[in-house]
Amino acid sequence: MIVMTISLLLTLSFIFNNIQKAAIVVTVIYIFFFSYSSAYDAFSGRRFLGMIVEGHRVFFPLWSALSLLVVAAVVFALDGLELVTVILNLTSFILLFIPVSYVVVKKLSEPPKEHNDHTVNPDASLLAGLKNKTVKYPDIYYIILDAYGNQAVLNEVYGYDNSPFVNALAAKGFCVAPKSKSNYSLTFLSLASALNMEYLNYLTETIGEESNQRLLLYQMIKKNKVATFLKSKGYIFAHFSSGWGATEHNKYADINFRNGGISNEFAMAFIKKTMIRPFEKYIIGNSASQRVLYTFDKLGELPNICGPGPVFAFAHFLVPHPPYLFGKNQKGRSTAQFEIDGSVWSSKEDYLEQLQFVNGKVEVLVDRILANSRVPPIIIAQADHGPASSFGGCWPQEPTQYMLKERMGILNAVFLPDGAQKVFYEGITPVNTFRLIFDKYFGCAHGLLEDKSYYSSYDQPYKFVHVND
Repeated sequence: MIVMTISLLLTLSFIFNNIQKAAIVVTVIYIFFFSYSSAYDAFSGRRFLGMIVEGHRVFFPLWSALSLLVVAAVVFALDGLELVTVILNLTSFILLFIPVSYVVVKKLSEPPKEHNDHTVNPDASLLAGLKNKTVKYPDIYYIILDAYGNQAVLNEVYGYDNSPFVNALAAKGFCVAPKSKSNYSLTFLSLASALNMEYLNYLTETIGEESNQRLLLYQMIKKNKVATFLKSKGYIFAHFSSGWGATEHNKYADINFRNGGISNEFAMAFIKKTMIRPFEKYIIGNSASQRVLYTFDKLGELPNICGPGPVFAFAHFLVPHPPYLFGKNQKGRSTAQFEIDGSVWSSKEDYLEQLQFVNGKVEVLVDRILANSRVPPIIIAQADHGPASSFGGCWPQEPTQYMLKERMGILNAVFLPDGAQKVFYEGITPVNTFRLIFDKYFGCAHGLLEDKSYYSSYDQPYKFVHVND
């Protein structure tokens, strides 16, 4: 944006031979560019410039024409540019001061760096394991299916029978825990907890109940105890890009798989808030859907890509969570909704179609992994939390039991070598997944924690409410 601004300013200054006029024109262009989405939402379905706004095909040319009229008015203005410049300079200073102040305050309120080091480094007991270096460890696939509800949730909230998929996994040797729940209601809390094998409630005192900063949690997801331990055992850490902040890229991984394209949170927000929004289907949708398909494809090839050494693969799929990119026929949707939260959850049919797409892809993926693995692998297919159709597009401080049941009930399926699936009991939660696996296959002695579930909202993620009952 800075390069574009300077280029545009220099070009228009040369054309107008007036730096003030050029600066005002550039400012007007950017005001219209960045306010497009807000204006569209305000006028959608209403009359604007004599026309009823029915979609971007109507509003985009109207908004463009209005911006050109304002630009023309500035270009042909003869007087008053000095005053306008002063006003815009003052306004710019205020608009810059507000976010810069916010960033400074947030930085000052972050915990000292030693907290980061303390929470992400493995403890001594985690590094205890088998001494025999000749043991052939199994590849481990940790597959996160974002917002995939368990069978009870899908039955009662969505009226959908998911037993064919569950039975298909069972036939392949999986154990599917029917009463499994998430430990936390938000992705960054749930993943940080599962990957570090601990509850995070102590962070309330460290960070503060009113805080919503997430840098520490993102760091705990990236430099986690599970991957650190497995790398100490000679594992190759293969990380697959998700398009979401904490799991977009991992500098601690040995290999980062990424398909490219634009689908991370910042890019999506930028596109959706500007005049690029009418083209989001082609920019975001294609990138996001290609990323999902690429990850499913590469995961199946991983044993051949990484060679004979044991591999720990982490893949966070942003499906069946919205945006709804796929239909049940495993093809892209022509009418996809590119919202990631809020009222889009109410589209139960779209959620179910994307879930059926995931089911088909997971079955094929499991078959490929099992066929290509030299040693029987460990495969974990797990959700970070359940869906949220009952939330009505908001995050209440006191959700109903119905809301909690939907949000906390998750898919949790595991394939373990040597028929050891029976150790996964019906109510196991993600915090105990790797505790159990490390004790069983690496001779550790973590033991199991009590299975608990905590709800917190996006605005106050560290205000935990125990919701087991």
